[in-house]
Amino acid sequence: MTLAIVASLETLLSLEAVEQIDPKKRSAHPDRELKAQGIGNMMAGVIGALPITSVIVRSSANVHAGAQSRCSAVVHGVLLLASVLALTAVINLILPACLAAILIFTGLKLAKPSLFAAVAKQGIRTLCAVHRDDRGRADD
Repeated sequence: MTLAIVASLETLLSLEAVEQIDPKKRSAHPDRELKAQGIGNMMAGVIGALPITSVIVRSSANVHAGAQSRCSAVVHGVLLLASVLALTAVINLILPACLAAILIFTGLKLAKPSLFAAVAKQGIRTLCAVHRDDRGRADD
């Protein structure tokens, strides 16, 4: 249940972020998005797959690449599935450090320095996403 709530929140946040970066300023329907995610997760559970969620990186890449419709997400999924099925041996040759470098580079491309500056003005605790509990012990 917790995973479903977190995935739903991530989807809603991603949806709002994409609405803000969309050059056409189109609005999305959160109810329809959550229904589709729920149906997809039920189908994933039936076949033993992992649950799905909308992620900002793929959506942002689609917007910046000039995608005009949600078809781009379907094409992305089909290409990813085809790559995993057809190129498994080649994908296994990629070093994890190379994948990490690609993820870091992609994250840096998506991040805006002005955003980091604005968050830094709010204080060091806000800037650091993870900080130690003041009591120094885990809550039970």
